[in-house]
Amino acid sequence: MERKLYPIGIQTFERIRKEDKFYVDKTEYVYRMTHTDGTYF
Repeated sequence: MERKLYPIGIQTFERIRKEDKFYVDKTEYVYRMTHTDGTYF
């Protein structure tokens, strides 16, 4: 099994899929960070 690479510097989802890169959807985490009080580093 070949390892997938992280899409460093790639900005489009289409290209990530086309080049078979690794993708992690962090939408839920971004939503939580923008809708709750707290400090994030």
